[in-house]
Amino acid sequence: MTAFEKLMYGGFGYGRICVPKGLPQLILTILFPPAGVFYEEYKAGFPNVTRIVMNFILTALFYFPGLIHALSGMNCYT
Repeated sequence: MTAFEKLMYGGFGYGRICVPKGLPQLILTILFPPAGVFYEEYKAGFPNVTRIVMNFILTALFYFPGLIHALSGMNCYT
């Protein structure tokens, strides 16, 4: 059994490991906040494109305002 199979199907010795569905989006948002906002807007059908532009501006000023803006708008339940 490979490490990937152990991660996905359990088997590290502590039972099964649950990987949330929103984890890839969260990692993307932490690495590059505008990409996370773009993905969130893409899933919703681009109802608010100004969020993407605002996040680019905030991330260009400093990383943390853009990260906070992106995380505050994330919908982790869909």
